[in-house]
Amino acid sequence: MAQQLVATGLNVAHRDGTVRGRVRYIGKPTDVVKLMRDPEITSTVVLTQGGAVTFAGAILPKRPVGLITLEGAPESHLGIVSREFSIPAVMSVQLADNGGIERLGPDGLMTDTYVKHVVSVLDGQVVELDCADPDTGRVFRVDDGS
Repeated sequence: MAQQLVATGLNVAHRDGTVRGRVRYIGKPTDVVKLMRDPEITSTVVLTQGGAVTFAGAILPKRPVGLITLEGAPESHLGIVSREFSIPAVMSVQLADNGGIERLGPDGLMTDTYVKHVVSVLDGQVVELDCADPDTGRVFRVDDGS
């Protein structure tokens, strides 16, 4: 199976090996409810914008295979909770190819355009999270043959 590095970010906890799953973006409460009822949750890599537990925190007890955030740090509440549940997480990801879209606006905040771009690149894709490096987590797109 072919792999392509698609993003890097802050590794929440060192972990040997990789985990694989299909990315599912949660951007609103109804997305959380749908995912929590989905029997495929244990093979899902959750993608969320923030590093707070607002959306993703409720999902972690259901044991998704991994977590990717666009913002946040390993020291955040979500980072701490993901470690407690032993869920590999890569936070504050940056795409290897951002398509020329600026991540941050003049106000220093993440732009909606960048969020939409990341979601369009990752949502629905099969990825592997590599958290072997103590500091940097890597996200690989996997050609799963489907």
